[in-house]
Amino acid sequence: MNLDYFEKLLNLPDGQVLGRSGDYAKIDGVRFYYEIHGEGDPLILMHGAWATIESLAFQVGPLSERFKVILVERRGHGRTPDTPGKFTYMQSTEDMKRVIEYLDIKRAHIVGWSDGAVVGLLMARHHPEVVNRLVCISGSYHFRGYTRAFAKSFEESTAESLNPMIKQVYKWTSPDGPEHFSKVFEKIKAMSSSHPRYTKKELEAIQIPTLVMSGDADIVCLEHTINFFKGLPYAQLSIVPGTTHMLPMESPGIVNSQIIQFLEADSIERASGDLFVIQGQ
Repeated sequence: MNLDYFEKLLNLPDGQVLGRSGDYAKIDGVRFYYEIHGEGDPLILMHGAWATIESLAFQVGPLSERFKVILVERRGHGRTPDTPGKFTYMQSTEDMKRVIEYLDIKRAHIVGWSDGAVVGLLMARHHPEVVNRLVCISGSYHFRGYTRAFAKSFEESTAESLNPMIKQVYKWTSPDGPEHFSKVFEKIKAMSSSHPRYTKKELEAIQIPTLVMSGDADIVCLEHTINFFKGLPYAQLSIVPGTTHMLPMESPGIVNSQIIQFLEADSIERASGDLFVIQGQ
């Protein structure tokens, strides 16, 4: 990635700099870092595992020109400190619900990437009253949904084997200090190795209109993504060509335009599946 170009992306249309213009929501002794950019309908934009809000730089600017974009760094991510005990997706779901209440937001669109998509899915299931529409980018409904190659490499992974840039960003942002990264790594790995565990029946119970997005070379199996889409009663599917798990960075134009189109559509309907209809027959 061209770092000069990425630095330009951090300078947002509202004149603020992503990662340097936020505040903290103090909830039950935890200080959650958040930023708000733009005006319009509220949109919660959620990062993935081991990431910070800067990972969403390709999305924040374009989306903030149409929506009020709220970004929150979860426990142990970015500027939000780690807390004692293990991580769970349900914990993150309840955290996000509390932050939404703290910010006095009644209802919002949710756009989540990777682990953020999992949290978004749980919010749609357990707190549908605060979710308008949901976009799941490279998310899964079951931890066995990854490709065999990725599952094997993830099982063998260590804090030292991760991309050095992830550890560098953690060093720059974390209030816990760089030496704490290995503990956060293990907590995230333990969570993602055993959850989520949604069943077909649980997916069918989700009534929130959802856009399921994935790269055609994603670490989430295409078959799993298709089953994810089919399992949701009010869903649409997008497979972005020529992309991997990093599709929000690799094809931001396509990703952003499809997010906007989905969120601004008057209604969301699943296509009938008919190949064609001949009038008058």
